[in-house]
Amino acid sequence: MKYEAILIPALDSPGEITELLVEPGQQITSGEPLLVIESDKASMELPSSTSGKLVEWLVRAGDSADEGITVAHIEAENETGKESAPPSVAKPVDEECPEVRSIETFEFKGDQEGKSYYAGPAVRRLARELGVSLADVSASGARNRIVKEDLKRHVKARMSQPADVQGSAIPEIPQIDHSRFGPVTAEKLNRVDRLTAEHMQRCWLNVPQVTIHDDVNIEELETYRKQLAKDASLNRAPSLLAFIVKVCGFQLSRHRRFNSSLGSNGNELIYKNYVNIGVAVDTTDGLMVPVIKAVDRKSIPEIAQEIEQLAEKARSRSLKPQEMQGGCFTVSSLGKIGGRGFTPIVNAPEVGILGVGCGRVLPEWDGEAFQPVMTVPLSLSFDHRVINGVAAGAFLADISASLSDIRKLLF
Repeated sequence: MKYEAILIPALDSPGEITELLVEPGQQITSGEPLLVIESDKASMELPSSTSGKLVEWLVRAGDSADEGITVAHIEAENETGKESAPPSVAKPVDEECPEVRSIETFEFKGDQEGKSYYAGPAVRRLARELGVSLADVSASGARNRIVKEDLKRHVKARMSQPADVQGSAIPEIPQIDHSRFGPVTAEKLNRVDRLTAEHMQRCWLNVPQVTIHDDVNIEELETYRKQLAKDASLNRAPSLLAFIVKVCGFQLSRHRRFNSSLGSNGNELIYKNYVNIGVAVDTTDGLMVPVIKAVDRKSIPEIAQEIEQLAEKARSRSLKPQEMQGGCFTVSSLGKIGGRGFTPIVNAPEVGILGVGCGRVLPEWDGEAFQPVMTVPLSLSFDHRVINGVAAGAFLADISASLSDIRKLLF
């Protein structure tokens, strides 16, 4: 027999193990869910990479889902039928645990004063997102390593200080006992909602964002979609959202500044030579953003099918981490919910997001008379550090032009 270690894959954001789905000694098949991980963007299931018997769990519900950590050992038959000893229990990432070290390498680096600190890439990334200098953080990990819990304690300590001590800290909203005014019911937010709120607050506080609006005429596009509904080669006509995603992908290739991210040092732009677009999906667990890859190389029917598949996986909590990573731009649609427009928050490190309101028929002047026209409101939010108003206006105008006349995608 051989023993295979199950590792936590790369996650787009910090996560937590919330549920173990199988018991030690239970027979499992390849692809069967083993545990549930909740991150700030999704609740997902980690499938088994092999068939066999679960020997032991090395984690518990509530543990952090850190990349590369061994969570379980599975006993599976090898080709020779020989037996091998179970692998040793996972240790903290250091030189004695090479299989984990190969996934996340830790290193010493010094600050300007020469002080050294020891932390891994995930911790350094989180520190950059929070605006924390690692030189100010007290380490509690093995070999004086800074771990995520150290960052959280440091930030919590800073936030608990009075405003005059913090300097630029934002004053907290006063706590009010609402029960004084009548009956209340308190309901705890789930992890996805809490972490989504934290991410949105980080984006709002760190990104100087501006939103511009436009109403786009989709009369001809709707006529074309109705014609496609009669096409026997298609199960049904592609959704309006699929056309919008395709048009955004086309314009991202032309307006490359919208397909970039600001470097961590703030002194360089990272241009992406791929076009991936995230699509916001509402689920019972909260808002999730699966990513459509290589939009510029896919047809509109292919995009429509992939949106439906990923939305269903999001609602069934079966999205894989890699299906929510690598976005260049985001489209958030209210669909038929309602609303003429809204100001979507830029999903950093992306530099732009398009909000799509509810379409309705409006009068439009054709030069001689007002005609009823199906119109959809668009709202483009952008990072003003990277995009100026002129560039944003040109980008939104080109999106509107392509949706008004879908033939423009040919040029």
